Amino acid sequence: KSVNLMASVDGYGNMQEYLRYPSNWSVISNNINKLLHQNNIKFSISPVIQITNLGYITDLFDYVEKINATYDECLINLYPIVLNQPDYLNLINLPKSYKIECYQKIETWISQNCKYQGKAFHTIMNEVKNKCNSEVDYKVNLERFFEFNDIFDNHRNQRLIDVNPKLNALRP
Repeated sequence: KSVNLMASVDGYGNMQEYLRYPSNWSVISNNINKLLHQNNIKFSISPVIQITNLGYITDLFDYVEKINATYDECLINLYPIVLNQPDYLNLINLPKSYKIECYQKIETWISQNCKYQGKAFHTIMNEVKNKCNSEVDYKVNLERFFEFNDIFDNHRNQRLIDVNPKLNALRP
């Protein structure tokens, strides 16, 4: 009688295409819009929050909440996953100043734009907040991140600087 559908979408637009290469945002967006018109589908998006998308995750959140606002109900639930492994993708392994800047953007978005998400979403965002407020020795893992990421960029003919210039600027 009903279907629960959960999609792994890690970013909005170019960020999604970068993280989930070779995905195509317009195809994803069109498919989401088609699903919204099905009465028997409960739909959730489950982004994996990690180093690369931390500073831009609110773009995806905003996309979802604008759809929900159009219908004035929660048609799409957000169930983020906070990545823990591998360490070089774990958002805790970023400079604290960068993490605080990113979380302030999330916090502002929550206070101003988050109307339709439930307790589970807010609980997960508290986990993100705790990681962003943590001070860790991140340098080795951040170097590993750039080494790992550069291999993918070269193979896929992509560039981190095109989707996240602030993160790219943290290169050692």
